[in-house]
Amino acid sequence: MNVQERHIRIPSGDTIMVIMQIGLYPVQIIMSSFIVIMRALNVGLAVVKREYLGGIVLLCGSMKITSLGVLFLIVISSCKNSEIRHPASVIAIKPSKHLFNEDIEAFSDSLFFRTLSSDDNFFITSVEKMFITDTRIIVFDSRKNSILIFSQRGTAIGKISQSDYDPLSFKVITDVAFDEKKQQIKIWDAKDRKIFTYSVDGKFIDGFSLNDMEKKGLGLEVNSNLLVFDRFNFSKDGKRIAVFDGQKHNFLNSYLEIPPVLVNFHLAPSHAFDVNQDSIFYLPMFDDNIYRVDRNGITPTFTIESPQANKIGQDFLKSKAMVNSKDYKERMLNTDYIFNIQNLHITNNIVHFVYSHNDPQRHNYGVFYSRGSGKVKQINVFTSKMYSKFVINSKVHAKWKDYLIFIVPALHNSSIPKEILKGFPKELTEDLSKRSNPILLFLRPRAF
Repeated sequence: MNVQERHIRIPSGDTIMVIMQIGLYPVQIIMSSFIVIMRALNVGLAVVKREYLGGIVLLCGSMKITSLGVLFLIVISSCKNSEIRHPASVIAIKPSKHLFNEDIEAFSDSLFFRTLSSDDNFFITSVEKMFITDTRIIVFDSRKNSILIFSQRGTAIGKISQSDYDPLSFKVITDVAFDEKKQQIKIWDAKDRKIFTYSVDGKFIDGFSLNDMEKKGLGLEVNSNLLVFDRFNFSKDGKRIAVFDGQKHNFLNSYLEIPPVLVNFHLAPSHAFDVNQDSIFYLPMFDDNIYRVDRNGITPTFTIESPQANKIGQDFLKSKAMVNSKDYKERMLNTDYIFNIQNLHITNNIVHFVYSHNDPQRHNYGVFYSRGSGKVKQINVFTSKMYSKFVINSKVHAKWKDYLIFIVPALHNSSIPKEILKGFPKELTEDLSKRSNPILLFLRPRAF
């Protein structure tokens, strides 16, 4: 796999004047070459179009050059057609027949736990998505078609659920996104063909239908000015994602061809989008790139590099379309491919995702890429030298600032040392059982 390049367009702006003094002989050579080039392009020296020079214009008021040198005015101007190219950062991964266990104390420089209140109205059956703010923990429970809202201390605050009696209510939560800038919850209801907006306390703000509704998708991500849909394979133009204006709600464009093998496939990857610093990132199925999405297009920002034997190649992507999840699993497990690359979470310091591989123990690999050093850690499970019974999966479920959030299932709550839970309200900690909500582990990775 070749390293992809990013193409960054330079916006129009003010010109910058640079004055350089150059000696006689180099100037004569430069000017002679310049004249030859200009003649070849049929462009006069008096007026040089920006398109030919990529925004750099050389101005010379006189051809008389003294031995003391000459002052060149180099006017550097931006233009539409100018580009600066940067290679995408490479995330190198390699599957192994052995488990990658990581000591949680060695991996983190800070960690703490949160328990969530567990009465009947706020019992979590599944965590499809989770968003963490400075004051709230927001959980999308797809089985209950509801969103549960807790305080940062774990106390139940509110609940967003469907109501047959409320004309403003959604019918089905197809997906949920969170606008970090506005601190708002966005619910996408594909059945009702609307997006509903709620506060972090669960109060209804507004609802709207999209223009060009037929161009939308199923998965949703938002930032301060865009709505981006993952269409999976439900696409009339054969493209994976659709971009809409976040204010006017009109369709802007669609990107990324759906490979033939996925044309009839209805299994959607989990958490294919993420937002960092108001930039939307997208990790498509059967693609080795993580793209940044904006209103002008998509840019490969990270490239996932793996051994040649583990790569899904063009022959497979162009092969017969998979029909269901059973077909998918059979075809994947009969290869040495890396697959199920999903669960994207990006902070200022870490890029995380998980992947599967046809190893005997069928374990998922959690990938942690340091944006500072470029190093990669592959981890299957976290263990603890301090607490022998403590074992959790390395899959990240949410993030908050520089912290990554992991889930300790209620079944394993006994592995949480009681002394760690001191300081929490007793009603949240004294009756932990299989009916308890999951405990959340907040972990800030140590630099590596």
